Amino acid sequence: MLIAVLVMLLMLFVPGSLAFVAAGIPTCASLALSPIVVTAWLGVAGVVYALVGIPANPLTVLVPLTVACLLAAILFTRRNNKRAELGKGLTLRVALLYIAVGAAVCLFVFVSRGTATGSFIQQWDNDTHLSIIRAFADSQTMSSLRVSPYLTAADAVANPFGGPDDIFSFYPAVFHGLCALVVLWAGVSAPMAINASIIVTGSIVFPLAMALCISEVFRDDKAALLSGAVLCCLFPAMPYALVVFGPLYPNLFAFALLPLGVALVFGLMHGERGRRAFYAGALLVTVVALALVHPNADFSLGVLTVPSIAVHVFRTQCHHDASFARAWAMAAGVLVAAIAAWVALYNAPFLQGVISNYWGTYESLPEAIRNQAFLITSSHLYGPKEGQPLLFALAAIGVITDIIRHHRPGLVASYIMLQVMSIVASSVEGPVRQFMTGFWYTDSNRIAAFLVIPAIIFAAEGVSGIYCFAKTQMRKSPKWPPVNKTAAVPAFIVIVLVSVEAFVPVHYYGALNYARDEIDGAYGHWNPLNNETIRNDLKDIKEIVGNDTVANSTYDKSLYLYGTNDIRVLYRTNDEMVNAQGPLDTDGAQIVRTCLDQIASNGSVRAEVERRGIRWVLQMDVTGRTQQSNAYYHSEDWAGIESIDENTPGFQLVYKDNNIRLYRVVG
Repeated sequence: MLIAVLVMLLMLFVPGSLAFVAAGIPTCASLALSPIVVTAWLGVAGVVYALVGIPANPLTVLVPLTVACLLAAILFTRRNNKRAELGKGLTLRVALLYIAVGAAVCLFVFVSRGTATGSFIQQWDNDTHLSIIRAFADSQTMSSLRVSPYLTAADAVANPFGGPDDIFSFYPAVFHGLCALVVLWAGVSAPMAINASIIVTGSIVFPLAMALCISEVFRDDKAALLSGAVLCCLFPAMPYALVVFGPLYPNLFAFALLPLGVALVFGLMHGERGRRAFYAGALLVTVVALALVHPNADFSLGVLTVPSIAVHVFRTQCHHDASFARAWAMAAGVLVAAIAAWVALYNAPFLQGVISNYWGTYESLPEAIRNQAFLITSSHLYGPKEGQPLLFALAAIGVITDIIRHHRPGLVASYIMLQVMSIVASSVEGPVRQFMTGFWYTDSNRIAAFLVIPAIIFAAEGVSGIYCFAKTQMRKSPKWPPVNKTAAVPAFIVIVLVSVEAFVPVHYYGALNYARDEIDGAYGHWNPLNNETIRNDLKDIKEIVGNDTVANSTYDKSLYLYGTNDIRVLYRTNDEMVNAQGPLDTDGAQIVRTCLDQIASNGSVRAEVERRGIRWVLQMDVTGRTQQSNAYYHSEDWAGIESIDENTPGFQLVYKDNNIRLYRVVG
């Protein structure tokens, strides 16, 4: 695990930090921004390399990027004697504070014996994540335009959903590419690479991104910046709920980068002389990176920044002595353009698969409004029933403080809009829900994670408001000792209270305690494939079958084995097995799964097995209990595989342990 974490750190932070230092950005701000460079580069290079036939691996992907960034640092650093003001409050001490708190919370919530040894969650989306990472590593093809669990030549032939020429589908897969590079460089499994990415994201990427964001939104507000180090780690909705619900790893990583886009937008609006072109260029790279990790992060960036841009346009016009009507018209134009773009994209054909997605509501409107005040903002957060009302109240104080200060009214509008979106996603049916939340699959969990970012910002401003209020009151009395230090006491007490609320059970759980228990179970004993005995069985089976194709049933848990153990099972995901028109696998694949046991007497079966290169049959649960626990399972669909036993002609039993059987195809 340590090697995988180190490799992920090197990839995300070395090339990008060199590039931003060369551009004259302060060191800590460069470190915070650096992940967007390798992310955007991998997204573009993955597509280009696949088109021209260049293998994508650590040597071909990372070395050219690192060399280019190093040369830029050597050539341009001396020319940029004057450093940009971006993140000027983000000193080394502050950055280390954010990393220390982030690492401590990650160690408490996520790191366990299971996650440190490559365990994984057996959950909806993870069969796809694991299989794509393994396929990227095996094929050294990492294009978001050609995503499939069947990318090697042999796998493309075996693919039960089509032939070698049928693999063409867009899927934002930069996160999977990063994990595949870790698999290739560190020699670890796909689950280990994913767990390493979560540790790096939770400990460093997201805390540093929030540090840069807060330092830009509230320049020269030291109280807000320092308090943000703790506050950014107290919301279970981001990042840790997303490692259990889904799991939604690409969205998690995209949302971790999202504060960097916010920071660059506010940096651009600060109007620093001679730096606008850089901010615009860096923002463009960030938009590309976010789109290639998960496109809804770009919509999230729009929600968080467009109202602030409109306010900035209004204030700029007023500053240049434009009439009030002209200033209002210009600001309204920004909002109208944004709404028009939203409507156009909402109706765009290529996004209908996302927008038409439906996640059911789970609470009434009054319950949803009440739960917002307790930060129970998604279906997954219902477990810690008491929520975090103190943390919500602190963010509300921040909003009030901002309104009094007339500081960031656009960001206040964004935060309120997100609260409404969260309520709508959980409790309102109909076209309004689809229009407001469709870009996030109408999923309350994604919106809850996205909502965390402005909540952190305003919670930090809430601490700043308390500090400034205490300082103002103390200055009115000569009895108080040094005002700055004494005024920090109420702010410190507030931080302690919201921290205790997150960790200490009041009635049921503390929110982060609940997240820890969920992760410990999901990445541990809840998944039988994490059992040490079964792990050893699968190592033995891999040694026996090598790189041969293995026939299997989707519903006995064997679909995970390609991603976790590099066992080349025939069926690797549970997505798109059937639709209203019937099965989606090919006629030949259906012959295999329904009639494979007839291989000794059926020439069509034998020919199909030979064509696909199937040499083995794996049964992970001969009792059928695992399969029957799934409502979509029908035994007749898998009879050709599951009815094979020691007496079936054409098959030789070569491995047997508990409920696991492995047969060699000999007929």
